[in-house]
Amino acid sequence: PKFHKKHPEAFFDITAQVELYYLDSEIQKGNLDFALISLSPFDHLDSNMQILREEPLFLTVPVSHPYCQRNPGDVMPLDDIPQYFKDDVFLISRLGSSIRTAVDHVFESLSFTPKRIFEVNGLYLTIGMVAEEEGPAFIPLSTVCENPKIHYYRTDPVLYRYNVLVSKPLNNCNETEQTFYRYVLSYLKNQREERNR
Repeated sequence: PKFHKKHPEAFFDITAQVELYYLDSEIQKGNLDFALISLSPFDHLDSNMQILREEPLFLTVPVSHPYCQRNPGDVMPLDDIPQYFKDDVFLISRLGSSIRTAVDHVFESLSFTPKRIFEVNGLYLTIGMVAEEEGPAFIPLSTVCENPKIHYYRTDPVLYRYNVLVSKPLNNCNETEQTFYRYVLSYLKNQREERNR
């Protein structure tokens, strides 16, 4: 809203949930000016990408799960996964997503293969399925919500994804586009400062 008041002439055509390879190609062609995306720490960062923040991922577990009785706290060592979740069906984002890439690396580092995987496209759908006891899932901080049927565990070590702003080269941006770029960075900086108070 602040940006729009200052630049009422700016036009936004917003597209949701598009794959990174498409975004990169469209930015290179000049068809897109900016993209807000999530990447795993294992993804490649290009010079046209600005990390906005690291967002922790939580293991989200139905409260009825035996692990919740054993560990009522809010931190879970990742090493616990092979022992306590070997018989679970994991709800995991589709291949190529930032969460899936991060989780696949964790499972590989633990030499762990889930009994079964359900690929779910949609974080709020995933949370609903965890609440209905379909299985555990990794969820980013931005989608954590109060639900008496769910227990959220921070992982040790912390598992996270990057929130990233992708843009065409700034020297190819007009003044309004450069101002928008600065507004995005400023907005995230202000959010961080408010959380730290």
